[in-house]
Amino acid sequence: MLATKRDITFDPRTQYMVMYPPPRTPGSGSKFYGVVSCYVERPLRDLIKETWVYQYALALSKIAIGNVRGKYTGTTLFGGGQINYNDLLSQGLREKEELEKKLYESAPGFGDAAPPMFFVG
Repeated sequence: MLATKRDITFDPRTQYMVMYPPPRTPGSGSKFYGVVSCYVERPLRDLIKETWVYQYALALSKIAIGNVRGKYTGTTLFGGGQINYNDLLSQGLREKEELEKKLYESAPGFGDAAPPMFFVG
């Protein structure tokens, strides 16, 4: 039975694995043995909900907006105001450095989440 060539498809969006031909039912007299090893990543919709990802995206947005506003430094706004891009740019860079430091120093892969609890039995 292990010599039978099987086709396995995995849909990352729904995270369902389908095997063709399907294994026989236990009452048919033959047994099916197989080994499956897989690593399933969390869907993108779950990653976006994490606070670290949200804060990092916000820091990158501040850096990008600061760079764009920096191109218009000599422009005078209505009412005589000037564009101040240094505060936003430095704030974004500082937040990005803090978040990367937090990522490297905290528990791997958990960020702000509590450590997993293991149950036996």
